[in-house]
Amino acid sequence: VGSGASPPSSWSSRGPVAGGGGNVQGVPARRGGLGRRRRRPAATAASVARAVYEEARRARAVRDAGPAAPLDGEDAGEPERDRVRNQLATGSHVHLDLIGTGAFTVAAATTPGRNVRSVLSSCLIGTWATRLASFLFYRATKTGHDGRLEETLGTPSGAFGFWLISFAWGWLTMLPHTLAAAHKKTPPLGSGAVAACVLYVLGLATEIAADVQKWQFKQNPANRGKFCDLGVWKVSQHPNYFGNLCLWSAIWCLNAPTLARKAPLALLASTASPLFLAALFFGQSTGLIGPALDLADQKYGHLAGYQAYKAHTPLIVPDLFKLLRALAAMMAVGHSSMSDHYKV
Repeated sequence: VGSGASPPSSWSSRGPVAGGGGNVQGVPARRGGLGRRRRRPAATAASVARAVYEEARRARAVRDAGPAAPLDGEDAGEPERDRVRNQLATGSHVHLDLIGTGAFTVAAATTPGRNVRSVLSSCLIGTWATRLASFLFYRATKTGHDGRLEETLGTPSGAFGFWLISFAWGWLTMLPHTLAAAHKKTPPLGSGAVAACVLYVLGLATEIAADVQKWQFKQNPANRGKFCDLGVWKVSQHPNYFGNLCLWSAIWCLNAPTLARKAPLALLASTASPLFLAALFFGQSTGLIGPALDLADQKYGHLAGYQAYKAHTPLIVPDLFKLLRALAAMMAVGHSSMSDHYKV
């Protein structure tokens, strides 16, 4: 000690302590005669959850601050890829639609059924789900989050409710297909199946037009602070809802003959699919379900044109002839753009 060396580890940090029971001075009393060190308590579930929450909070703060400018010689795309990878593991909404809508693709691929109607139904569902999931995922990688879900997903109960409703949405919507896929014999395809396919094409075209037109509208800096009332959005406040309702009604019509012949009770149960979607879309568009209407009113409520738009534009179901004209105009614009692009 006198030479400056550190005292033995067995000494008390406050110097020699008189030990009782025959213990040597300076040596702490041993527990059970083994002198084992006291183990540090293991991390609790609460502490782990808290750490995960703090990490997600820091990641969101970094995301909100925006990507840093790349250094000389640095790949400018790398920060963007890192941002997307980070959001997939934090509080981002990038993965939500990819999982929620993509699940329909998986469900359709694993339940092709044993009859021609079910196989056709599976192909139609897979086409819709793959297209929509791809678009929504691409949009989410650009926007990072959905303002309508910030409050909902901000609490465990809100997140649980969101995924519970998503599960109910998928299960109820798929009922006509999954119930009919269990039957091997089915009525042959006829005029009813053709009508169902026409309705499906109308719904899919309307949904695609709604997504593309609104995305292009919002990407134009000149439209900042404005609401979209062009194209199919001019004939319906929610043309995407109408398109979705049309194509799933078509799926029900395609599978209904199978259920009507083999399982009348299952046919009755399958009507929950279009009825559930109609109730869900009506509730969302009127503000009874979710904050979408309140957010839109807060953002555009001061615009006189927005109030007139709400008062005179159909909520969901548009005038069919006006819708067809809007779709034809979009196709004409697309054909003209392609012709100009490939013109020599």
